[in-house]
Amino acid sequence: MINNWFKLYLKHFWKNKVVSILNILGLAVGMTAVILVLLFWHNEHSYNHWNPFKERVYEVEGTSESFFKNWFPAPVANNLDKLSDIVEAYNFSFTFDDISSVEVDGRKEFLYDIDEKQANFFEFFPFETIYGSAEEYKTNYKDALAIDIDQSERLFGKGIDPIGKTVILENGKVLSIRFVYRIPGNSSVNFKGLTSFVTEDQIANNKENNWGDHNYTLLLKLKEGVQIKDVQERIRDVIYDDVFQMYMKKESMTLEEVKKNFNANAILNFNSLDTIHLNPISKGLGGGAAASKVLNIMMTSSVLLLMLSIINAVNLALVNSFKRAKEIGIRKAIGVTRWQLFLQFIFESIICVLLALVIALVLVEILLPYFNLLVNRTMPFHVWVFTLPILGIVLGVVLLSGTLPSLFLLSFDTLKVLKGNYLRGKAGVSLRNMFLILQFVIAFFFLSTAVFIDKQVEHILQEDLGFDGDQVVNINFKIKDIQRRNDLYYDIESDLKKIKGVKEVTLHSMIIGGGYNSASGNRIGEASVQSNNVPVGYDFLKVFDGELKEGRFFDRSLATDSISKVVVNETFKSTFNFSDGILGKKIKWNGKEFEVIGVVKDMKVEGVSQSTNPVTYFMPNSVDWFYHLTDHIAVKIDTNNTQITLQALEEFWNKRIDSTYPIQYKFVNEDFAKSYQKTLYQRTLFVCLMGVSVFIALFGLMAIVSFSIESKLKEIAIRKVLGANSISLILKLSVRFIMYCLIGFILSIYPVIYVMNIWLEDFVYRISITVLPFVIAFVSLMLFSMLLVFWKAYKATRIDVLKYIKYE
Repeated sequence: MINNWFKLYLKHFWKNKVVSILNILGLAVGMTAVILVLLFWHNEHSYNHWNPFKERVYEVEGTSESFFKNWFPAPVANNLDKLSDIVEAYNFSFTFDDISSVEVDGRKEFLYDIDEKQANFFEFFPFETIYGSAEEYKTNYKDALAIDIDQSERLFGKGIDPIGKTVILENGKVLSIRFVYRIPGNSSVNFKGLTSFVTEDQIANNKENNWGDHNYTLLLKLKEGVQIKDVQERIRDVIYDDVFQMYMKKESMTLEEVKKNFNANAILNFNSLDTIHLNPISKGLGGGAAASKVLNIMMTSSVLLLMLSIINAVNLALVNSFKRAKEIGIRKAIGVTRWQLFLQFIFESIICVLLALVIALVLVEILLPYFNLLVNRTMPFHVWVFTLPILGIVLGVVLLSGTLPSLFLLSFDTLKVLKGNYLRGKAGVSLRNMFLILQFVIAFFFLSTAVFIDKQVEHILQEDLGFDGDQVVNINFKIKDIQRRNDLYYDIESDLKKIKGVKEVTLHSMIIGGGYNSASGNRIGEASVQSNNVPVGYDFLKVFDGELKEGRFFDRSLATDSISKVVVNETFKSTFNFSDGILGKKIKWNGKEFEVIGVVKDMKVEGVSQSTNPVTYFMPNSVDWFYHLTDHIAVKIDTNNTQITLQALEEFWNKRIDSTYPIQYKFVNEDFAKSYQKTLYQRTLFVCLMGVSVFIALFGLMAIVSFSIESKLKEIAIRKVLGANSISLILKLSVRFIMYCLIGFILSIYPVIYVMNIWLEDFVYRISITVLPFVIAFVSLMLFSMLLVFWKAYKATRIDVLKYIKYE
């Protein structure tokens, strides 16, 4: 029986081979999209799942309005010690990675991606032990170094246990390897090495009463059985205890009154490690505010594409069913049961879906490297890991694409079929047209969203950033002795400008595309605001083509500018909003007083997903610890002979600045592009989805139009005999398909607006939902559809009339 079913399938496959192949390819594309997104979904949800403490470890963060934001001062450790009955451990981290020059066995080497955290960090993230132990590292933190297995093999050789071996830092400090680890899976914390002596010493020296030491992120590990919902208010009150006491004295309030009045400024978020990667409020360990949203949009889009493929398969099966009507009628007449026929059609559907699955798996292997680039991941694909999801997809596609056409075929009236007049009936037409409209809805959805995303990307690329990074080389100012960094810059600044091709040079602390790495409170009279601290050189505006809006910038000839003057941005000025302006105002900043001498245009260095924050520009020598911040030299170079200028900069670096660390640089535009790289990836993704969806929709339309027109060939022949012209016939054949296209477009409008409003929420600088993208989408798809319909209708009007009426 199965052998006969298979022969019948092959017969109909070759009889309609073009339609059959395209149908299989359509299903394959739909399944490919779902499998790729499922792979990404699994990867995004796998963060920290290897961690046995994932449900007990919490990242603690405030909000932008809180007294404590994402960074906490060292004295908070004293308060956390009071929570020993519910908190098993806490960990302060600098959360930065760096490169260090070291000596290993008498040779020069580098340590890459070294973080600084408290020594008990591995109690929160118990990485897999390769050599040594986390406990040994914790006990001997003063001279301990932990490294991952890759760094260990690079430094000491493969298969060699390095425990007890030493590395000598550039400042002469000797560290012993105490722990070699492997990160067992996707982790929110990912570094190649760890030291703790700096953090532990900093906390010990500052925890007594240095409340200005806001330099640490905080992790809490609750005791087993303790639920965060039961204790988070108590933890907040303990962390804020000193702040509450300060306000009680200052405002002469009771503790309850302070808590009530200060409530909005004392918010703490406790982000569980279990779900932190897709937690939009996490500013530290999370994957970003839009990570969860993008993942959901991708999953919805892939499912829609699969549904489009299934609808197309159903439509083609319904069209093909009329061609098999006589076969079904004859088989029913000779005694074949409805159940046997149903099983046969499901069998044919299974063959079709399995062929599509094989093609889909091949496409996944081919497209995976490009998809990895698109989502910035390295995801291997192992079929056995996704066996159940793939079987679920296959089962779902078989049921959806096979059941409905099978039931429709079984509904045929045997007598009508055998009389040969079944094609003149209306059975299945309404269902087929409904599916065609649904295909148009999905195709319009992808086309409209792709147009909107393209418009938003163009808007971002054309946004006035307030600076120009074209031909500006951003050099990582990494040297051995960072305390000499500012003085060294001023020593070599004039010589840097003498290099052929160098136009301007400045020192700065901006993270291009990421914002800033320091912020402090500013007070003018009774008003205060938190702003970013940015030490810069005298030629800062010249390098970045910044615009001075009021007052003046720093002047080399005025000694006081390097000591007690500041320049602010427009947002800083508007935040204070003094009626007499900001120029000349005295700012109290970290115990010092500065005078505002100028206002510059906002520079949107934070990227496209963040609003511009208040910024205070200083001279590097005005504050003794600013050498920690001034970690970049920006050089504006001539567009002619760029490579020669870059080579000269490298030679200058090795001779005059630091031969220990090789020069590392990127063009500012390249750095800033990272801030909207994900948006560009999303545009590429939706353009691909749009192209595939439109192709599938048009292919389905072609098959339905072909069948509909073929069923009317005799009517066309008779109308031509009665004198109908070709234009009237073409319009009569085409008008209902135009209506289906229009209905599909109207039904797609609301879903597009809904999705685009959600997507655009993540952009500070965003377009509005306008009519134009809908018009572009409608005209484009309508044009392609009508060209297809008119072409088929025109061919129908060119038939040989005698051929179709000679039997009438």
